[in-house]
Amino acid sequence: MSRLAVLLIAFLVSGMSHAAYTTSCEIRSGKAYGYVHNRGDSFEIDGTLWFYFYDNRGSLIDQDSEYEYEYVSGRDTEEIDYTSAPSNAYACTFDISQAIKGDDPHPTEPIDSRYGTSCQIRDGQAYGFVHNHGDSFTIDGTIWFYFYDNRGEFIDDEDDYEYEYVSSRSTEEIDYTGAPSNAFSCTFSVAGAIEVFKIP
Repeated sequence: MSRLAVLLIAFLVSGMSHAAYTTSCEIRSGKAYGYVHNRGDSFEIDGTLWFYFYDNRGSLIDQDSEYEYEYVSGRDTEEIDYTSAPSNAYACTFDISQAIKGDDPHPTEPIDSRYGTSCQIRDGQAYGFVHNHGDSFTIDGTIWFYFYDNRGEFIDDEDDYEYEYVSSRSTEEIDYTGAPSNAFSCTFSVAGAIEVFKIP
């Protein structure tokens, strides 16, 4: 899979409308690489990270956990961990929400491990997807696109209002927007717009 075709995945730290960080996952040469794009202050990762793997239809096919200790610098993009990807994996997501050391940035059980979001740039448009691992929920509010250059540096963001019902255990395209001409990759966040999320 070419680097341009890679789906980059975003997980939101908390229920805020603007993410303090997002994560992305990229598959190259049979390995999955997990990154953090930190837009806020530095923090530490000390615990279990999760990689989720999807086939070319967006169906979850496997997951893998890794223990990691890492200091994440403020306002920086860093590769955090990597693992082997299944041979039939087309895309992956990367979740650090349960491994953040210190003050718990997510109230209650972390809902962001129940779904992943991905963003793909095609022909000047950024397309945002939700990969739902659990029960259905409703998006009703502001969603965010974040754009990065070819060095992983943040260059711009775009918000939009969206109402969408997300079926359980499905992958769905939620929204799209114009991408900056110098954007190499993007991430997508819906966490601030989740109206109903059933936790088993």
